[in-house]
Amino acid sequence: MAEVRRLIRGWGCARVVIAFDADKRLLDADGKLLKPGVSRGEQSLIEALLPLADVFTAEWNIAGGKGIDNLLTNGGSYRLVDRYVPPTPRPRVPRPCAEPGLVDGGDAIDDVSAETAARIQRRFTAGYRGTVAIIAPPPGTAKTGSSLRALEGSPVRAAFGVSRH
Repeated sequence: MAEVRRLIRGWGCARVVIAFDADKRLLDADGKLLKPGVSRGEQSLIEALLPLADVFTAEWNIAGGKGIDNLLTNGGSYRLVDRYVPPTPRPRVPRPCAEPGLVDGGDAIDDVSAETAARIQRRFTAGYRGTVAIIAPPPGTAKTGSSLRALEGSPVRAAFGVSRH
């Protein structure tokens, strides 16, 4: 797999089409795949290539030919199926607490939120252009909202990385 990935990177491919034989989806009398290893191999290849290129599989009716070579020799055609699966967003679930209180360290949440907003706002001034900041106060201290408000009308571009907590 590493060699395939190296080739795709080296060729600079933006789009990859995978054409495993059409019998990869054939089922036995019990409804199980006849060749589960082929399906697993195709899925592994798709997953390995998705970070490098847009990945499609060529799909066709096996009546036209088992392999794509047979299909094309017989004058058949295939359809491309996009194999990109967007990640499923997970909603943020706040940790339950009786009522908002002090943040670790003893500061009130409103004070920490105000300080977070002020520090983020300063990061979007001209003096900080070309710098990187890691802003990591506790959850619930208005990092995202403060960052978005600071970006409004700002010529600065920003990238956000958020850990799941």
